[in-house]
Amino acid sequence: MTPEERERFETHRWQAQAARVLVALEDEAAEAAEADLPGLDWAVGLMRLTGTPAPGRSAEQARADWLAWAEHLGAVAEDESVLSTGTRILRATAERRPGSGPATVTVLLLAEIQAED
Repeated sequence: MTPEERERFETHRWQAQAARVLVALEDEAAEAAEADLPGLDWAVGLMRLTGTPAPGRSAEQARADWLAWAEHLGAVAEDESVLSTGTRILRATAERRPGSGPATVTVLLLAEIQAED
């Protein structure tokens, strides 16, 4: 296998690992009816999943969606950032294993809370 082929193989393998974690998270959300987890928009990357509140959610709803998932995952929240526009960026991360091996996938939760007019 050439170095380029190896790199492509690793890229696909890590995306598949992140996708497995996403499937497991969605299964957990479906099974945990009492958790009442809102839907998030998910992006699958290399060794990472990124979840963001759905577009069109109010600032209050977006914050609540982000918080519900952060609590469910036991995610570690970082300090809020505030952009010059007043938009607040919420960020939290958790680690999940896609299987029984030592590999982990980072689950990143991001929310942009628009400044109230």
